[in-house]
Amino acid sequence: IWLAFRLARRPASTRFTYGLGRVEDLAGLLVVVAIGISGVYAVIVSIDRLLHPAPVDHPWVVVLAGLVGVVGNEAVARYRIAAGRRIGSLALVADGQHARSDGLTSLAVVGSGLASLAGWTWADPIIGLVIAALIAALFVRTGRAIVGRLLDAVDPELVARVRLAAEQPTGVCAVSEVKVRWLGHRARAEVEVTVDPTLAAGPAHDLADAVAARVREEAPEVKEVAVRTFPA
Repeated sequence: IWLAFRLARRPASTRFTYGLGRVEDLAGLLVVVAIGISGVYAVIVSIDRLLHPAPVDHPWVVVLAGLVGVVGNEAVARYRIAAGRRIGSLALVADGQHARSDGLTSLAVVGSGLASLAGWTWADPIIGLVIAALIAALFVRTGRAIVGRLLDAVDPELVARVRLAAEQPTGVCAVSEVKVRWLGHRARAEVEVTVDPTLAAGPAHDLADAVAARVREEAPEVKEVAVRTFPA
């Protein structure tokens, strides 16, 4: 994620005319893959423990270590998810979900230690399978969001805010088209507005600037706005 953020700061070039913002989404996809791998690993280990039961050594140490893992990973997950949502970075949100999946694994460790203390050797792999199912749910939810972002999916509420903002400046007759896409954690909007056909080029350009300013004001996540004016 850190590397993706560094690359996303690079300016646009003649080859990457939009910059490298999409590398964040690629990093998020790799995080989703890591979540999936951890879930598959949990299933494999749990099935092996079902077929070959074995007691857990030092169960109190296991319980304490697991509790530290649950609290630490959940704290990190909440921080990353909140920061990712604040700046619009699905990659950072996915990284937070990855930390949460690690916390769920630590929860399985706690359950395993407690089950061992109770003498329930069969409970350890069962708990592992339950946690694997929870990780699978995280994988599906996070993966759907990342793949949607890669396919230029946006929240319809954001599109509606951009359209409403573009309609506000005096001189706009109608907003004919609004397109929004994410480039990493920065959104770019393309807006087409119709104006008075008698409007000269200079005033039409000023009106386009006013539309762009209003869009950025009403939708702060939109960092770039391209406005095209057409005579009504």
